[in-house]
Amino acid sequence: MVLILQECEMRISELLQLPLDCLTQDARGTFYLRFMQGKMKREHTIPVSQEIARVVQEQQQVVRTTGRSTTLLFPNAKGGVSKQQSFAQRINRLAYDHQVRDATGKLFRFQSHQFRHTVGTRMINLGVPHHFIQRYLGHLGPEMTNRYAHIHDSTMREKLSQYLQGTLVDVTGKAVAEGSFDTSDLRWFTRNVMAQALPNGYCAIPVVAGPCPHPNACLSCAHFRTDASFLDVHKAELRDTERVITKASANGWTRQIEMNERKRNNLVNIVTSLERTHA
Repeated sequence: MVLILQECEMRISELLQLPLDCLTQDARGTFYLRFMQGKMKREHTIPVSQEIARVVQEQQQVVRTTGRSTTLLFPNAKGGVSKQQSFAQRINRLAYDHQVRDATGKLFRFQSHQFRHTVGTRMINLGVPHHFIQRYLGHLGPEMTNRYAHIHDSTMREKLSQYLQGTLVDVTGKAVAEGSFDTSDLRWFTRNVMAQALPNGYCAIPVVAGPCPHPNACLSCAHFRTDASFLDVHKAELRDTERVITKASANGWTRQIEMNERKRNNLVNIVTSLERTHA
């Protein structure tokens, strides 16, 4: 429950009433959490990380194995809605047991709404546009969203604008469609805040497909995606690959030459395509 609160900004009342079938997934493999927003009185859907998706799936399995008749993800012993007080007592018992203290040395008192404030502040600091944060958090007006703007790096907005102009390409250098999302803000959010990024791009394998069957072989994988923000990384890797091929050729290492020539060709395609797109 704490992990979900830490990431998903929902109120404790919304968490306690989270439906058992709250998790959905689109064709690209992005997971979404569906729940009823209390103040807005409407169903709300937000993108979530793969970690949270796994947490929800584990909890779904726990509930289903009990054989209990319930429509809730976190039901009480009778299958109904748990009390907010119960959550507060459990988390503060943990704070007591582990002696969690504030800067003054006083025993810390957790409140569920603190997690919601943390999410809002983190999104502000990441440069996510205010109007998207307002919609994501379900605020009735921009005034509530502005309370989270404790630290805001203006350079993040410039980086956001540059990123939204980017184009994803696969290992052959071919442009790849993003998929269908509500807004460009949501696309940025899922790729930057929620995505499990690679050092040189993104993996498009859906989580439900299980672990990657080709570890350390991204540049020969059809599921690999990258964009211009990784251009310098690809150029450096291309130079390293050229050096490996030169040494392998000098020593007659046929297998190494063959493997690295495929890698070089893909890197050349990627670099050429990204440079052409952002010329």
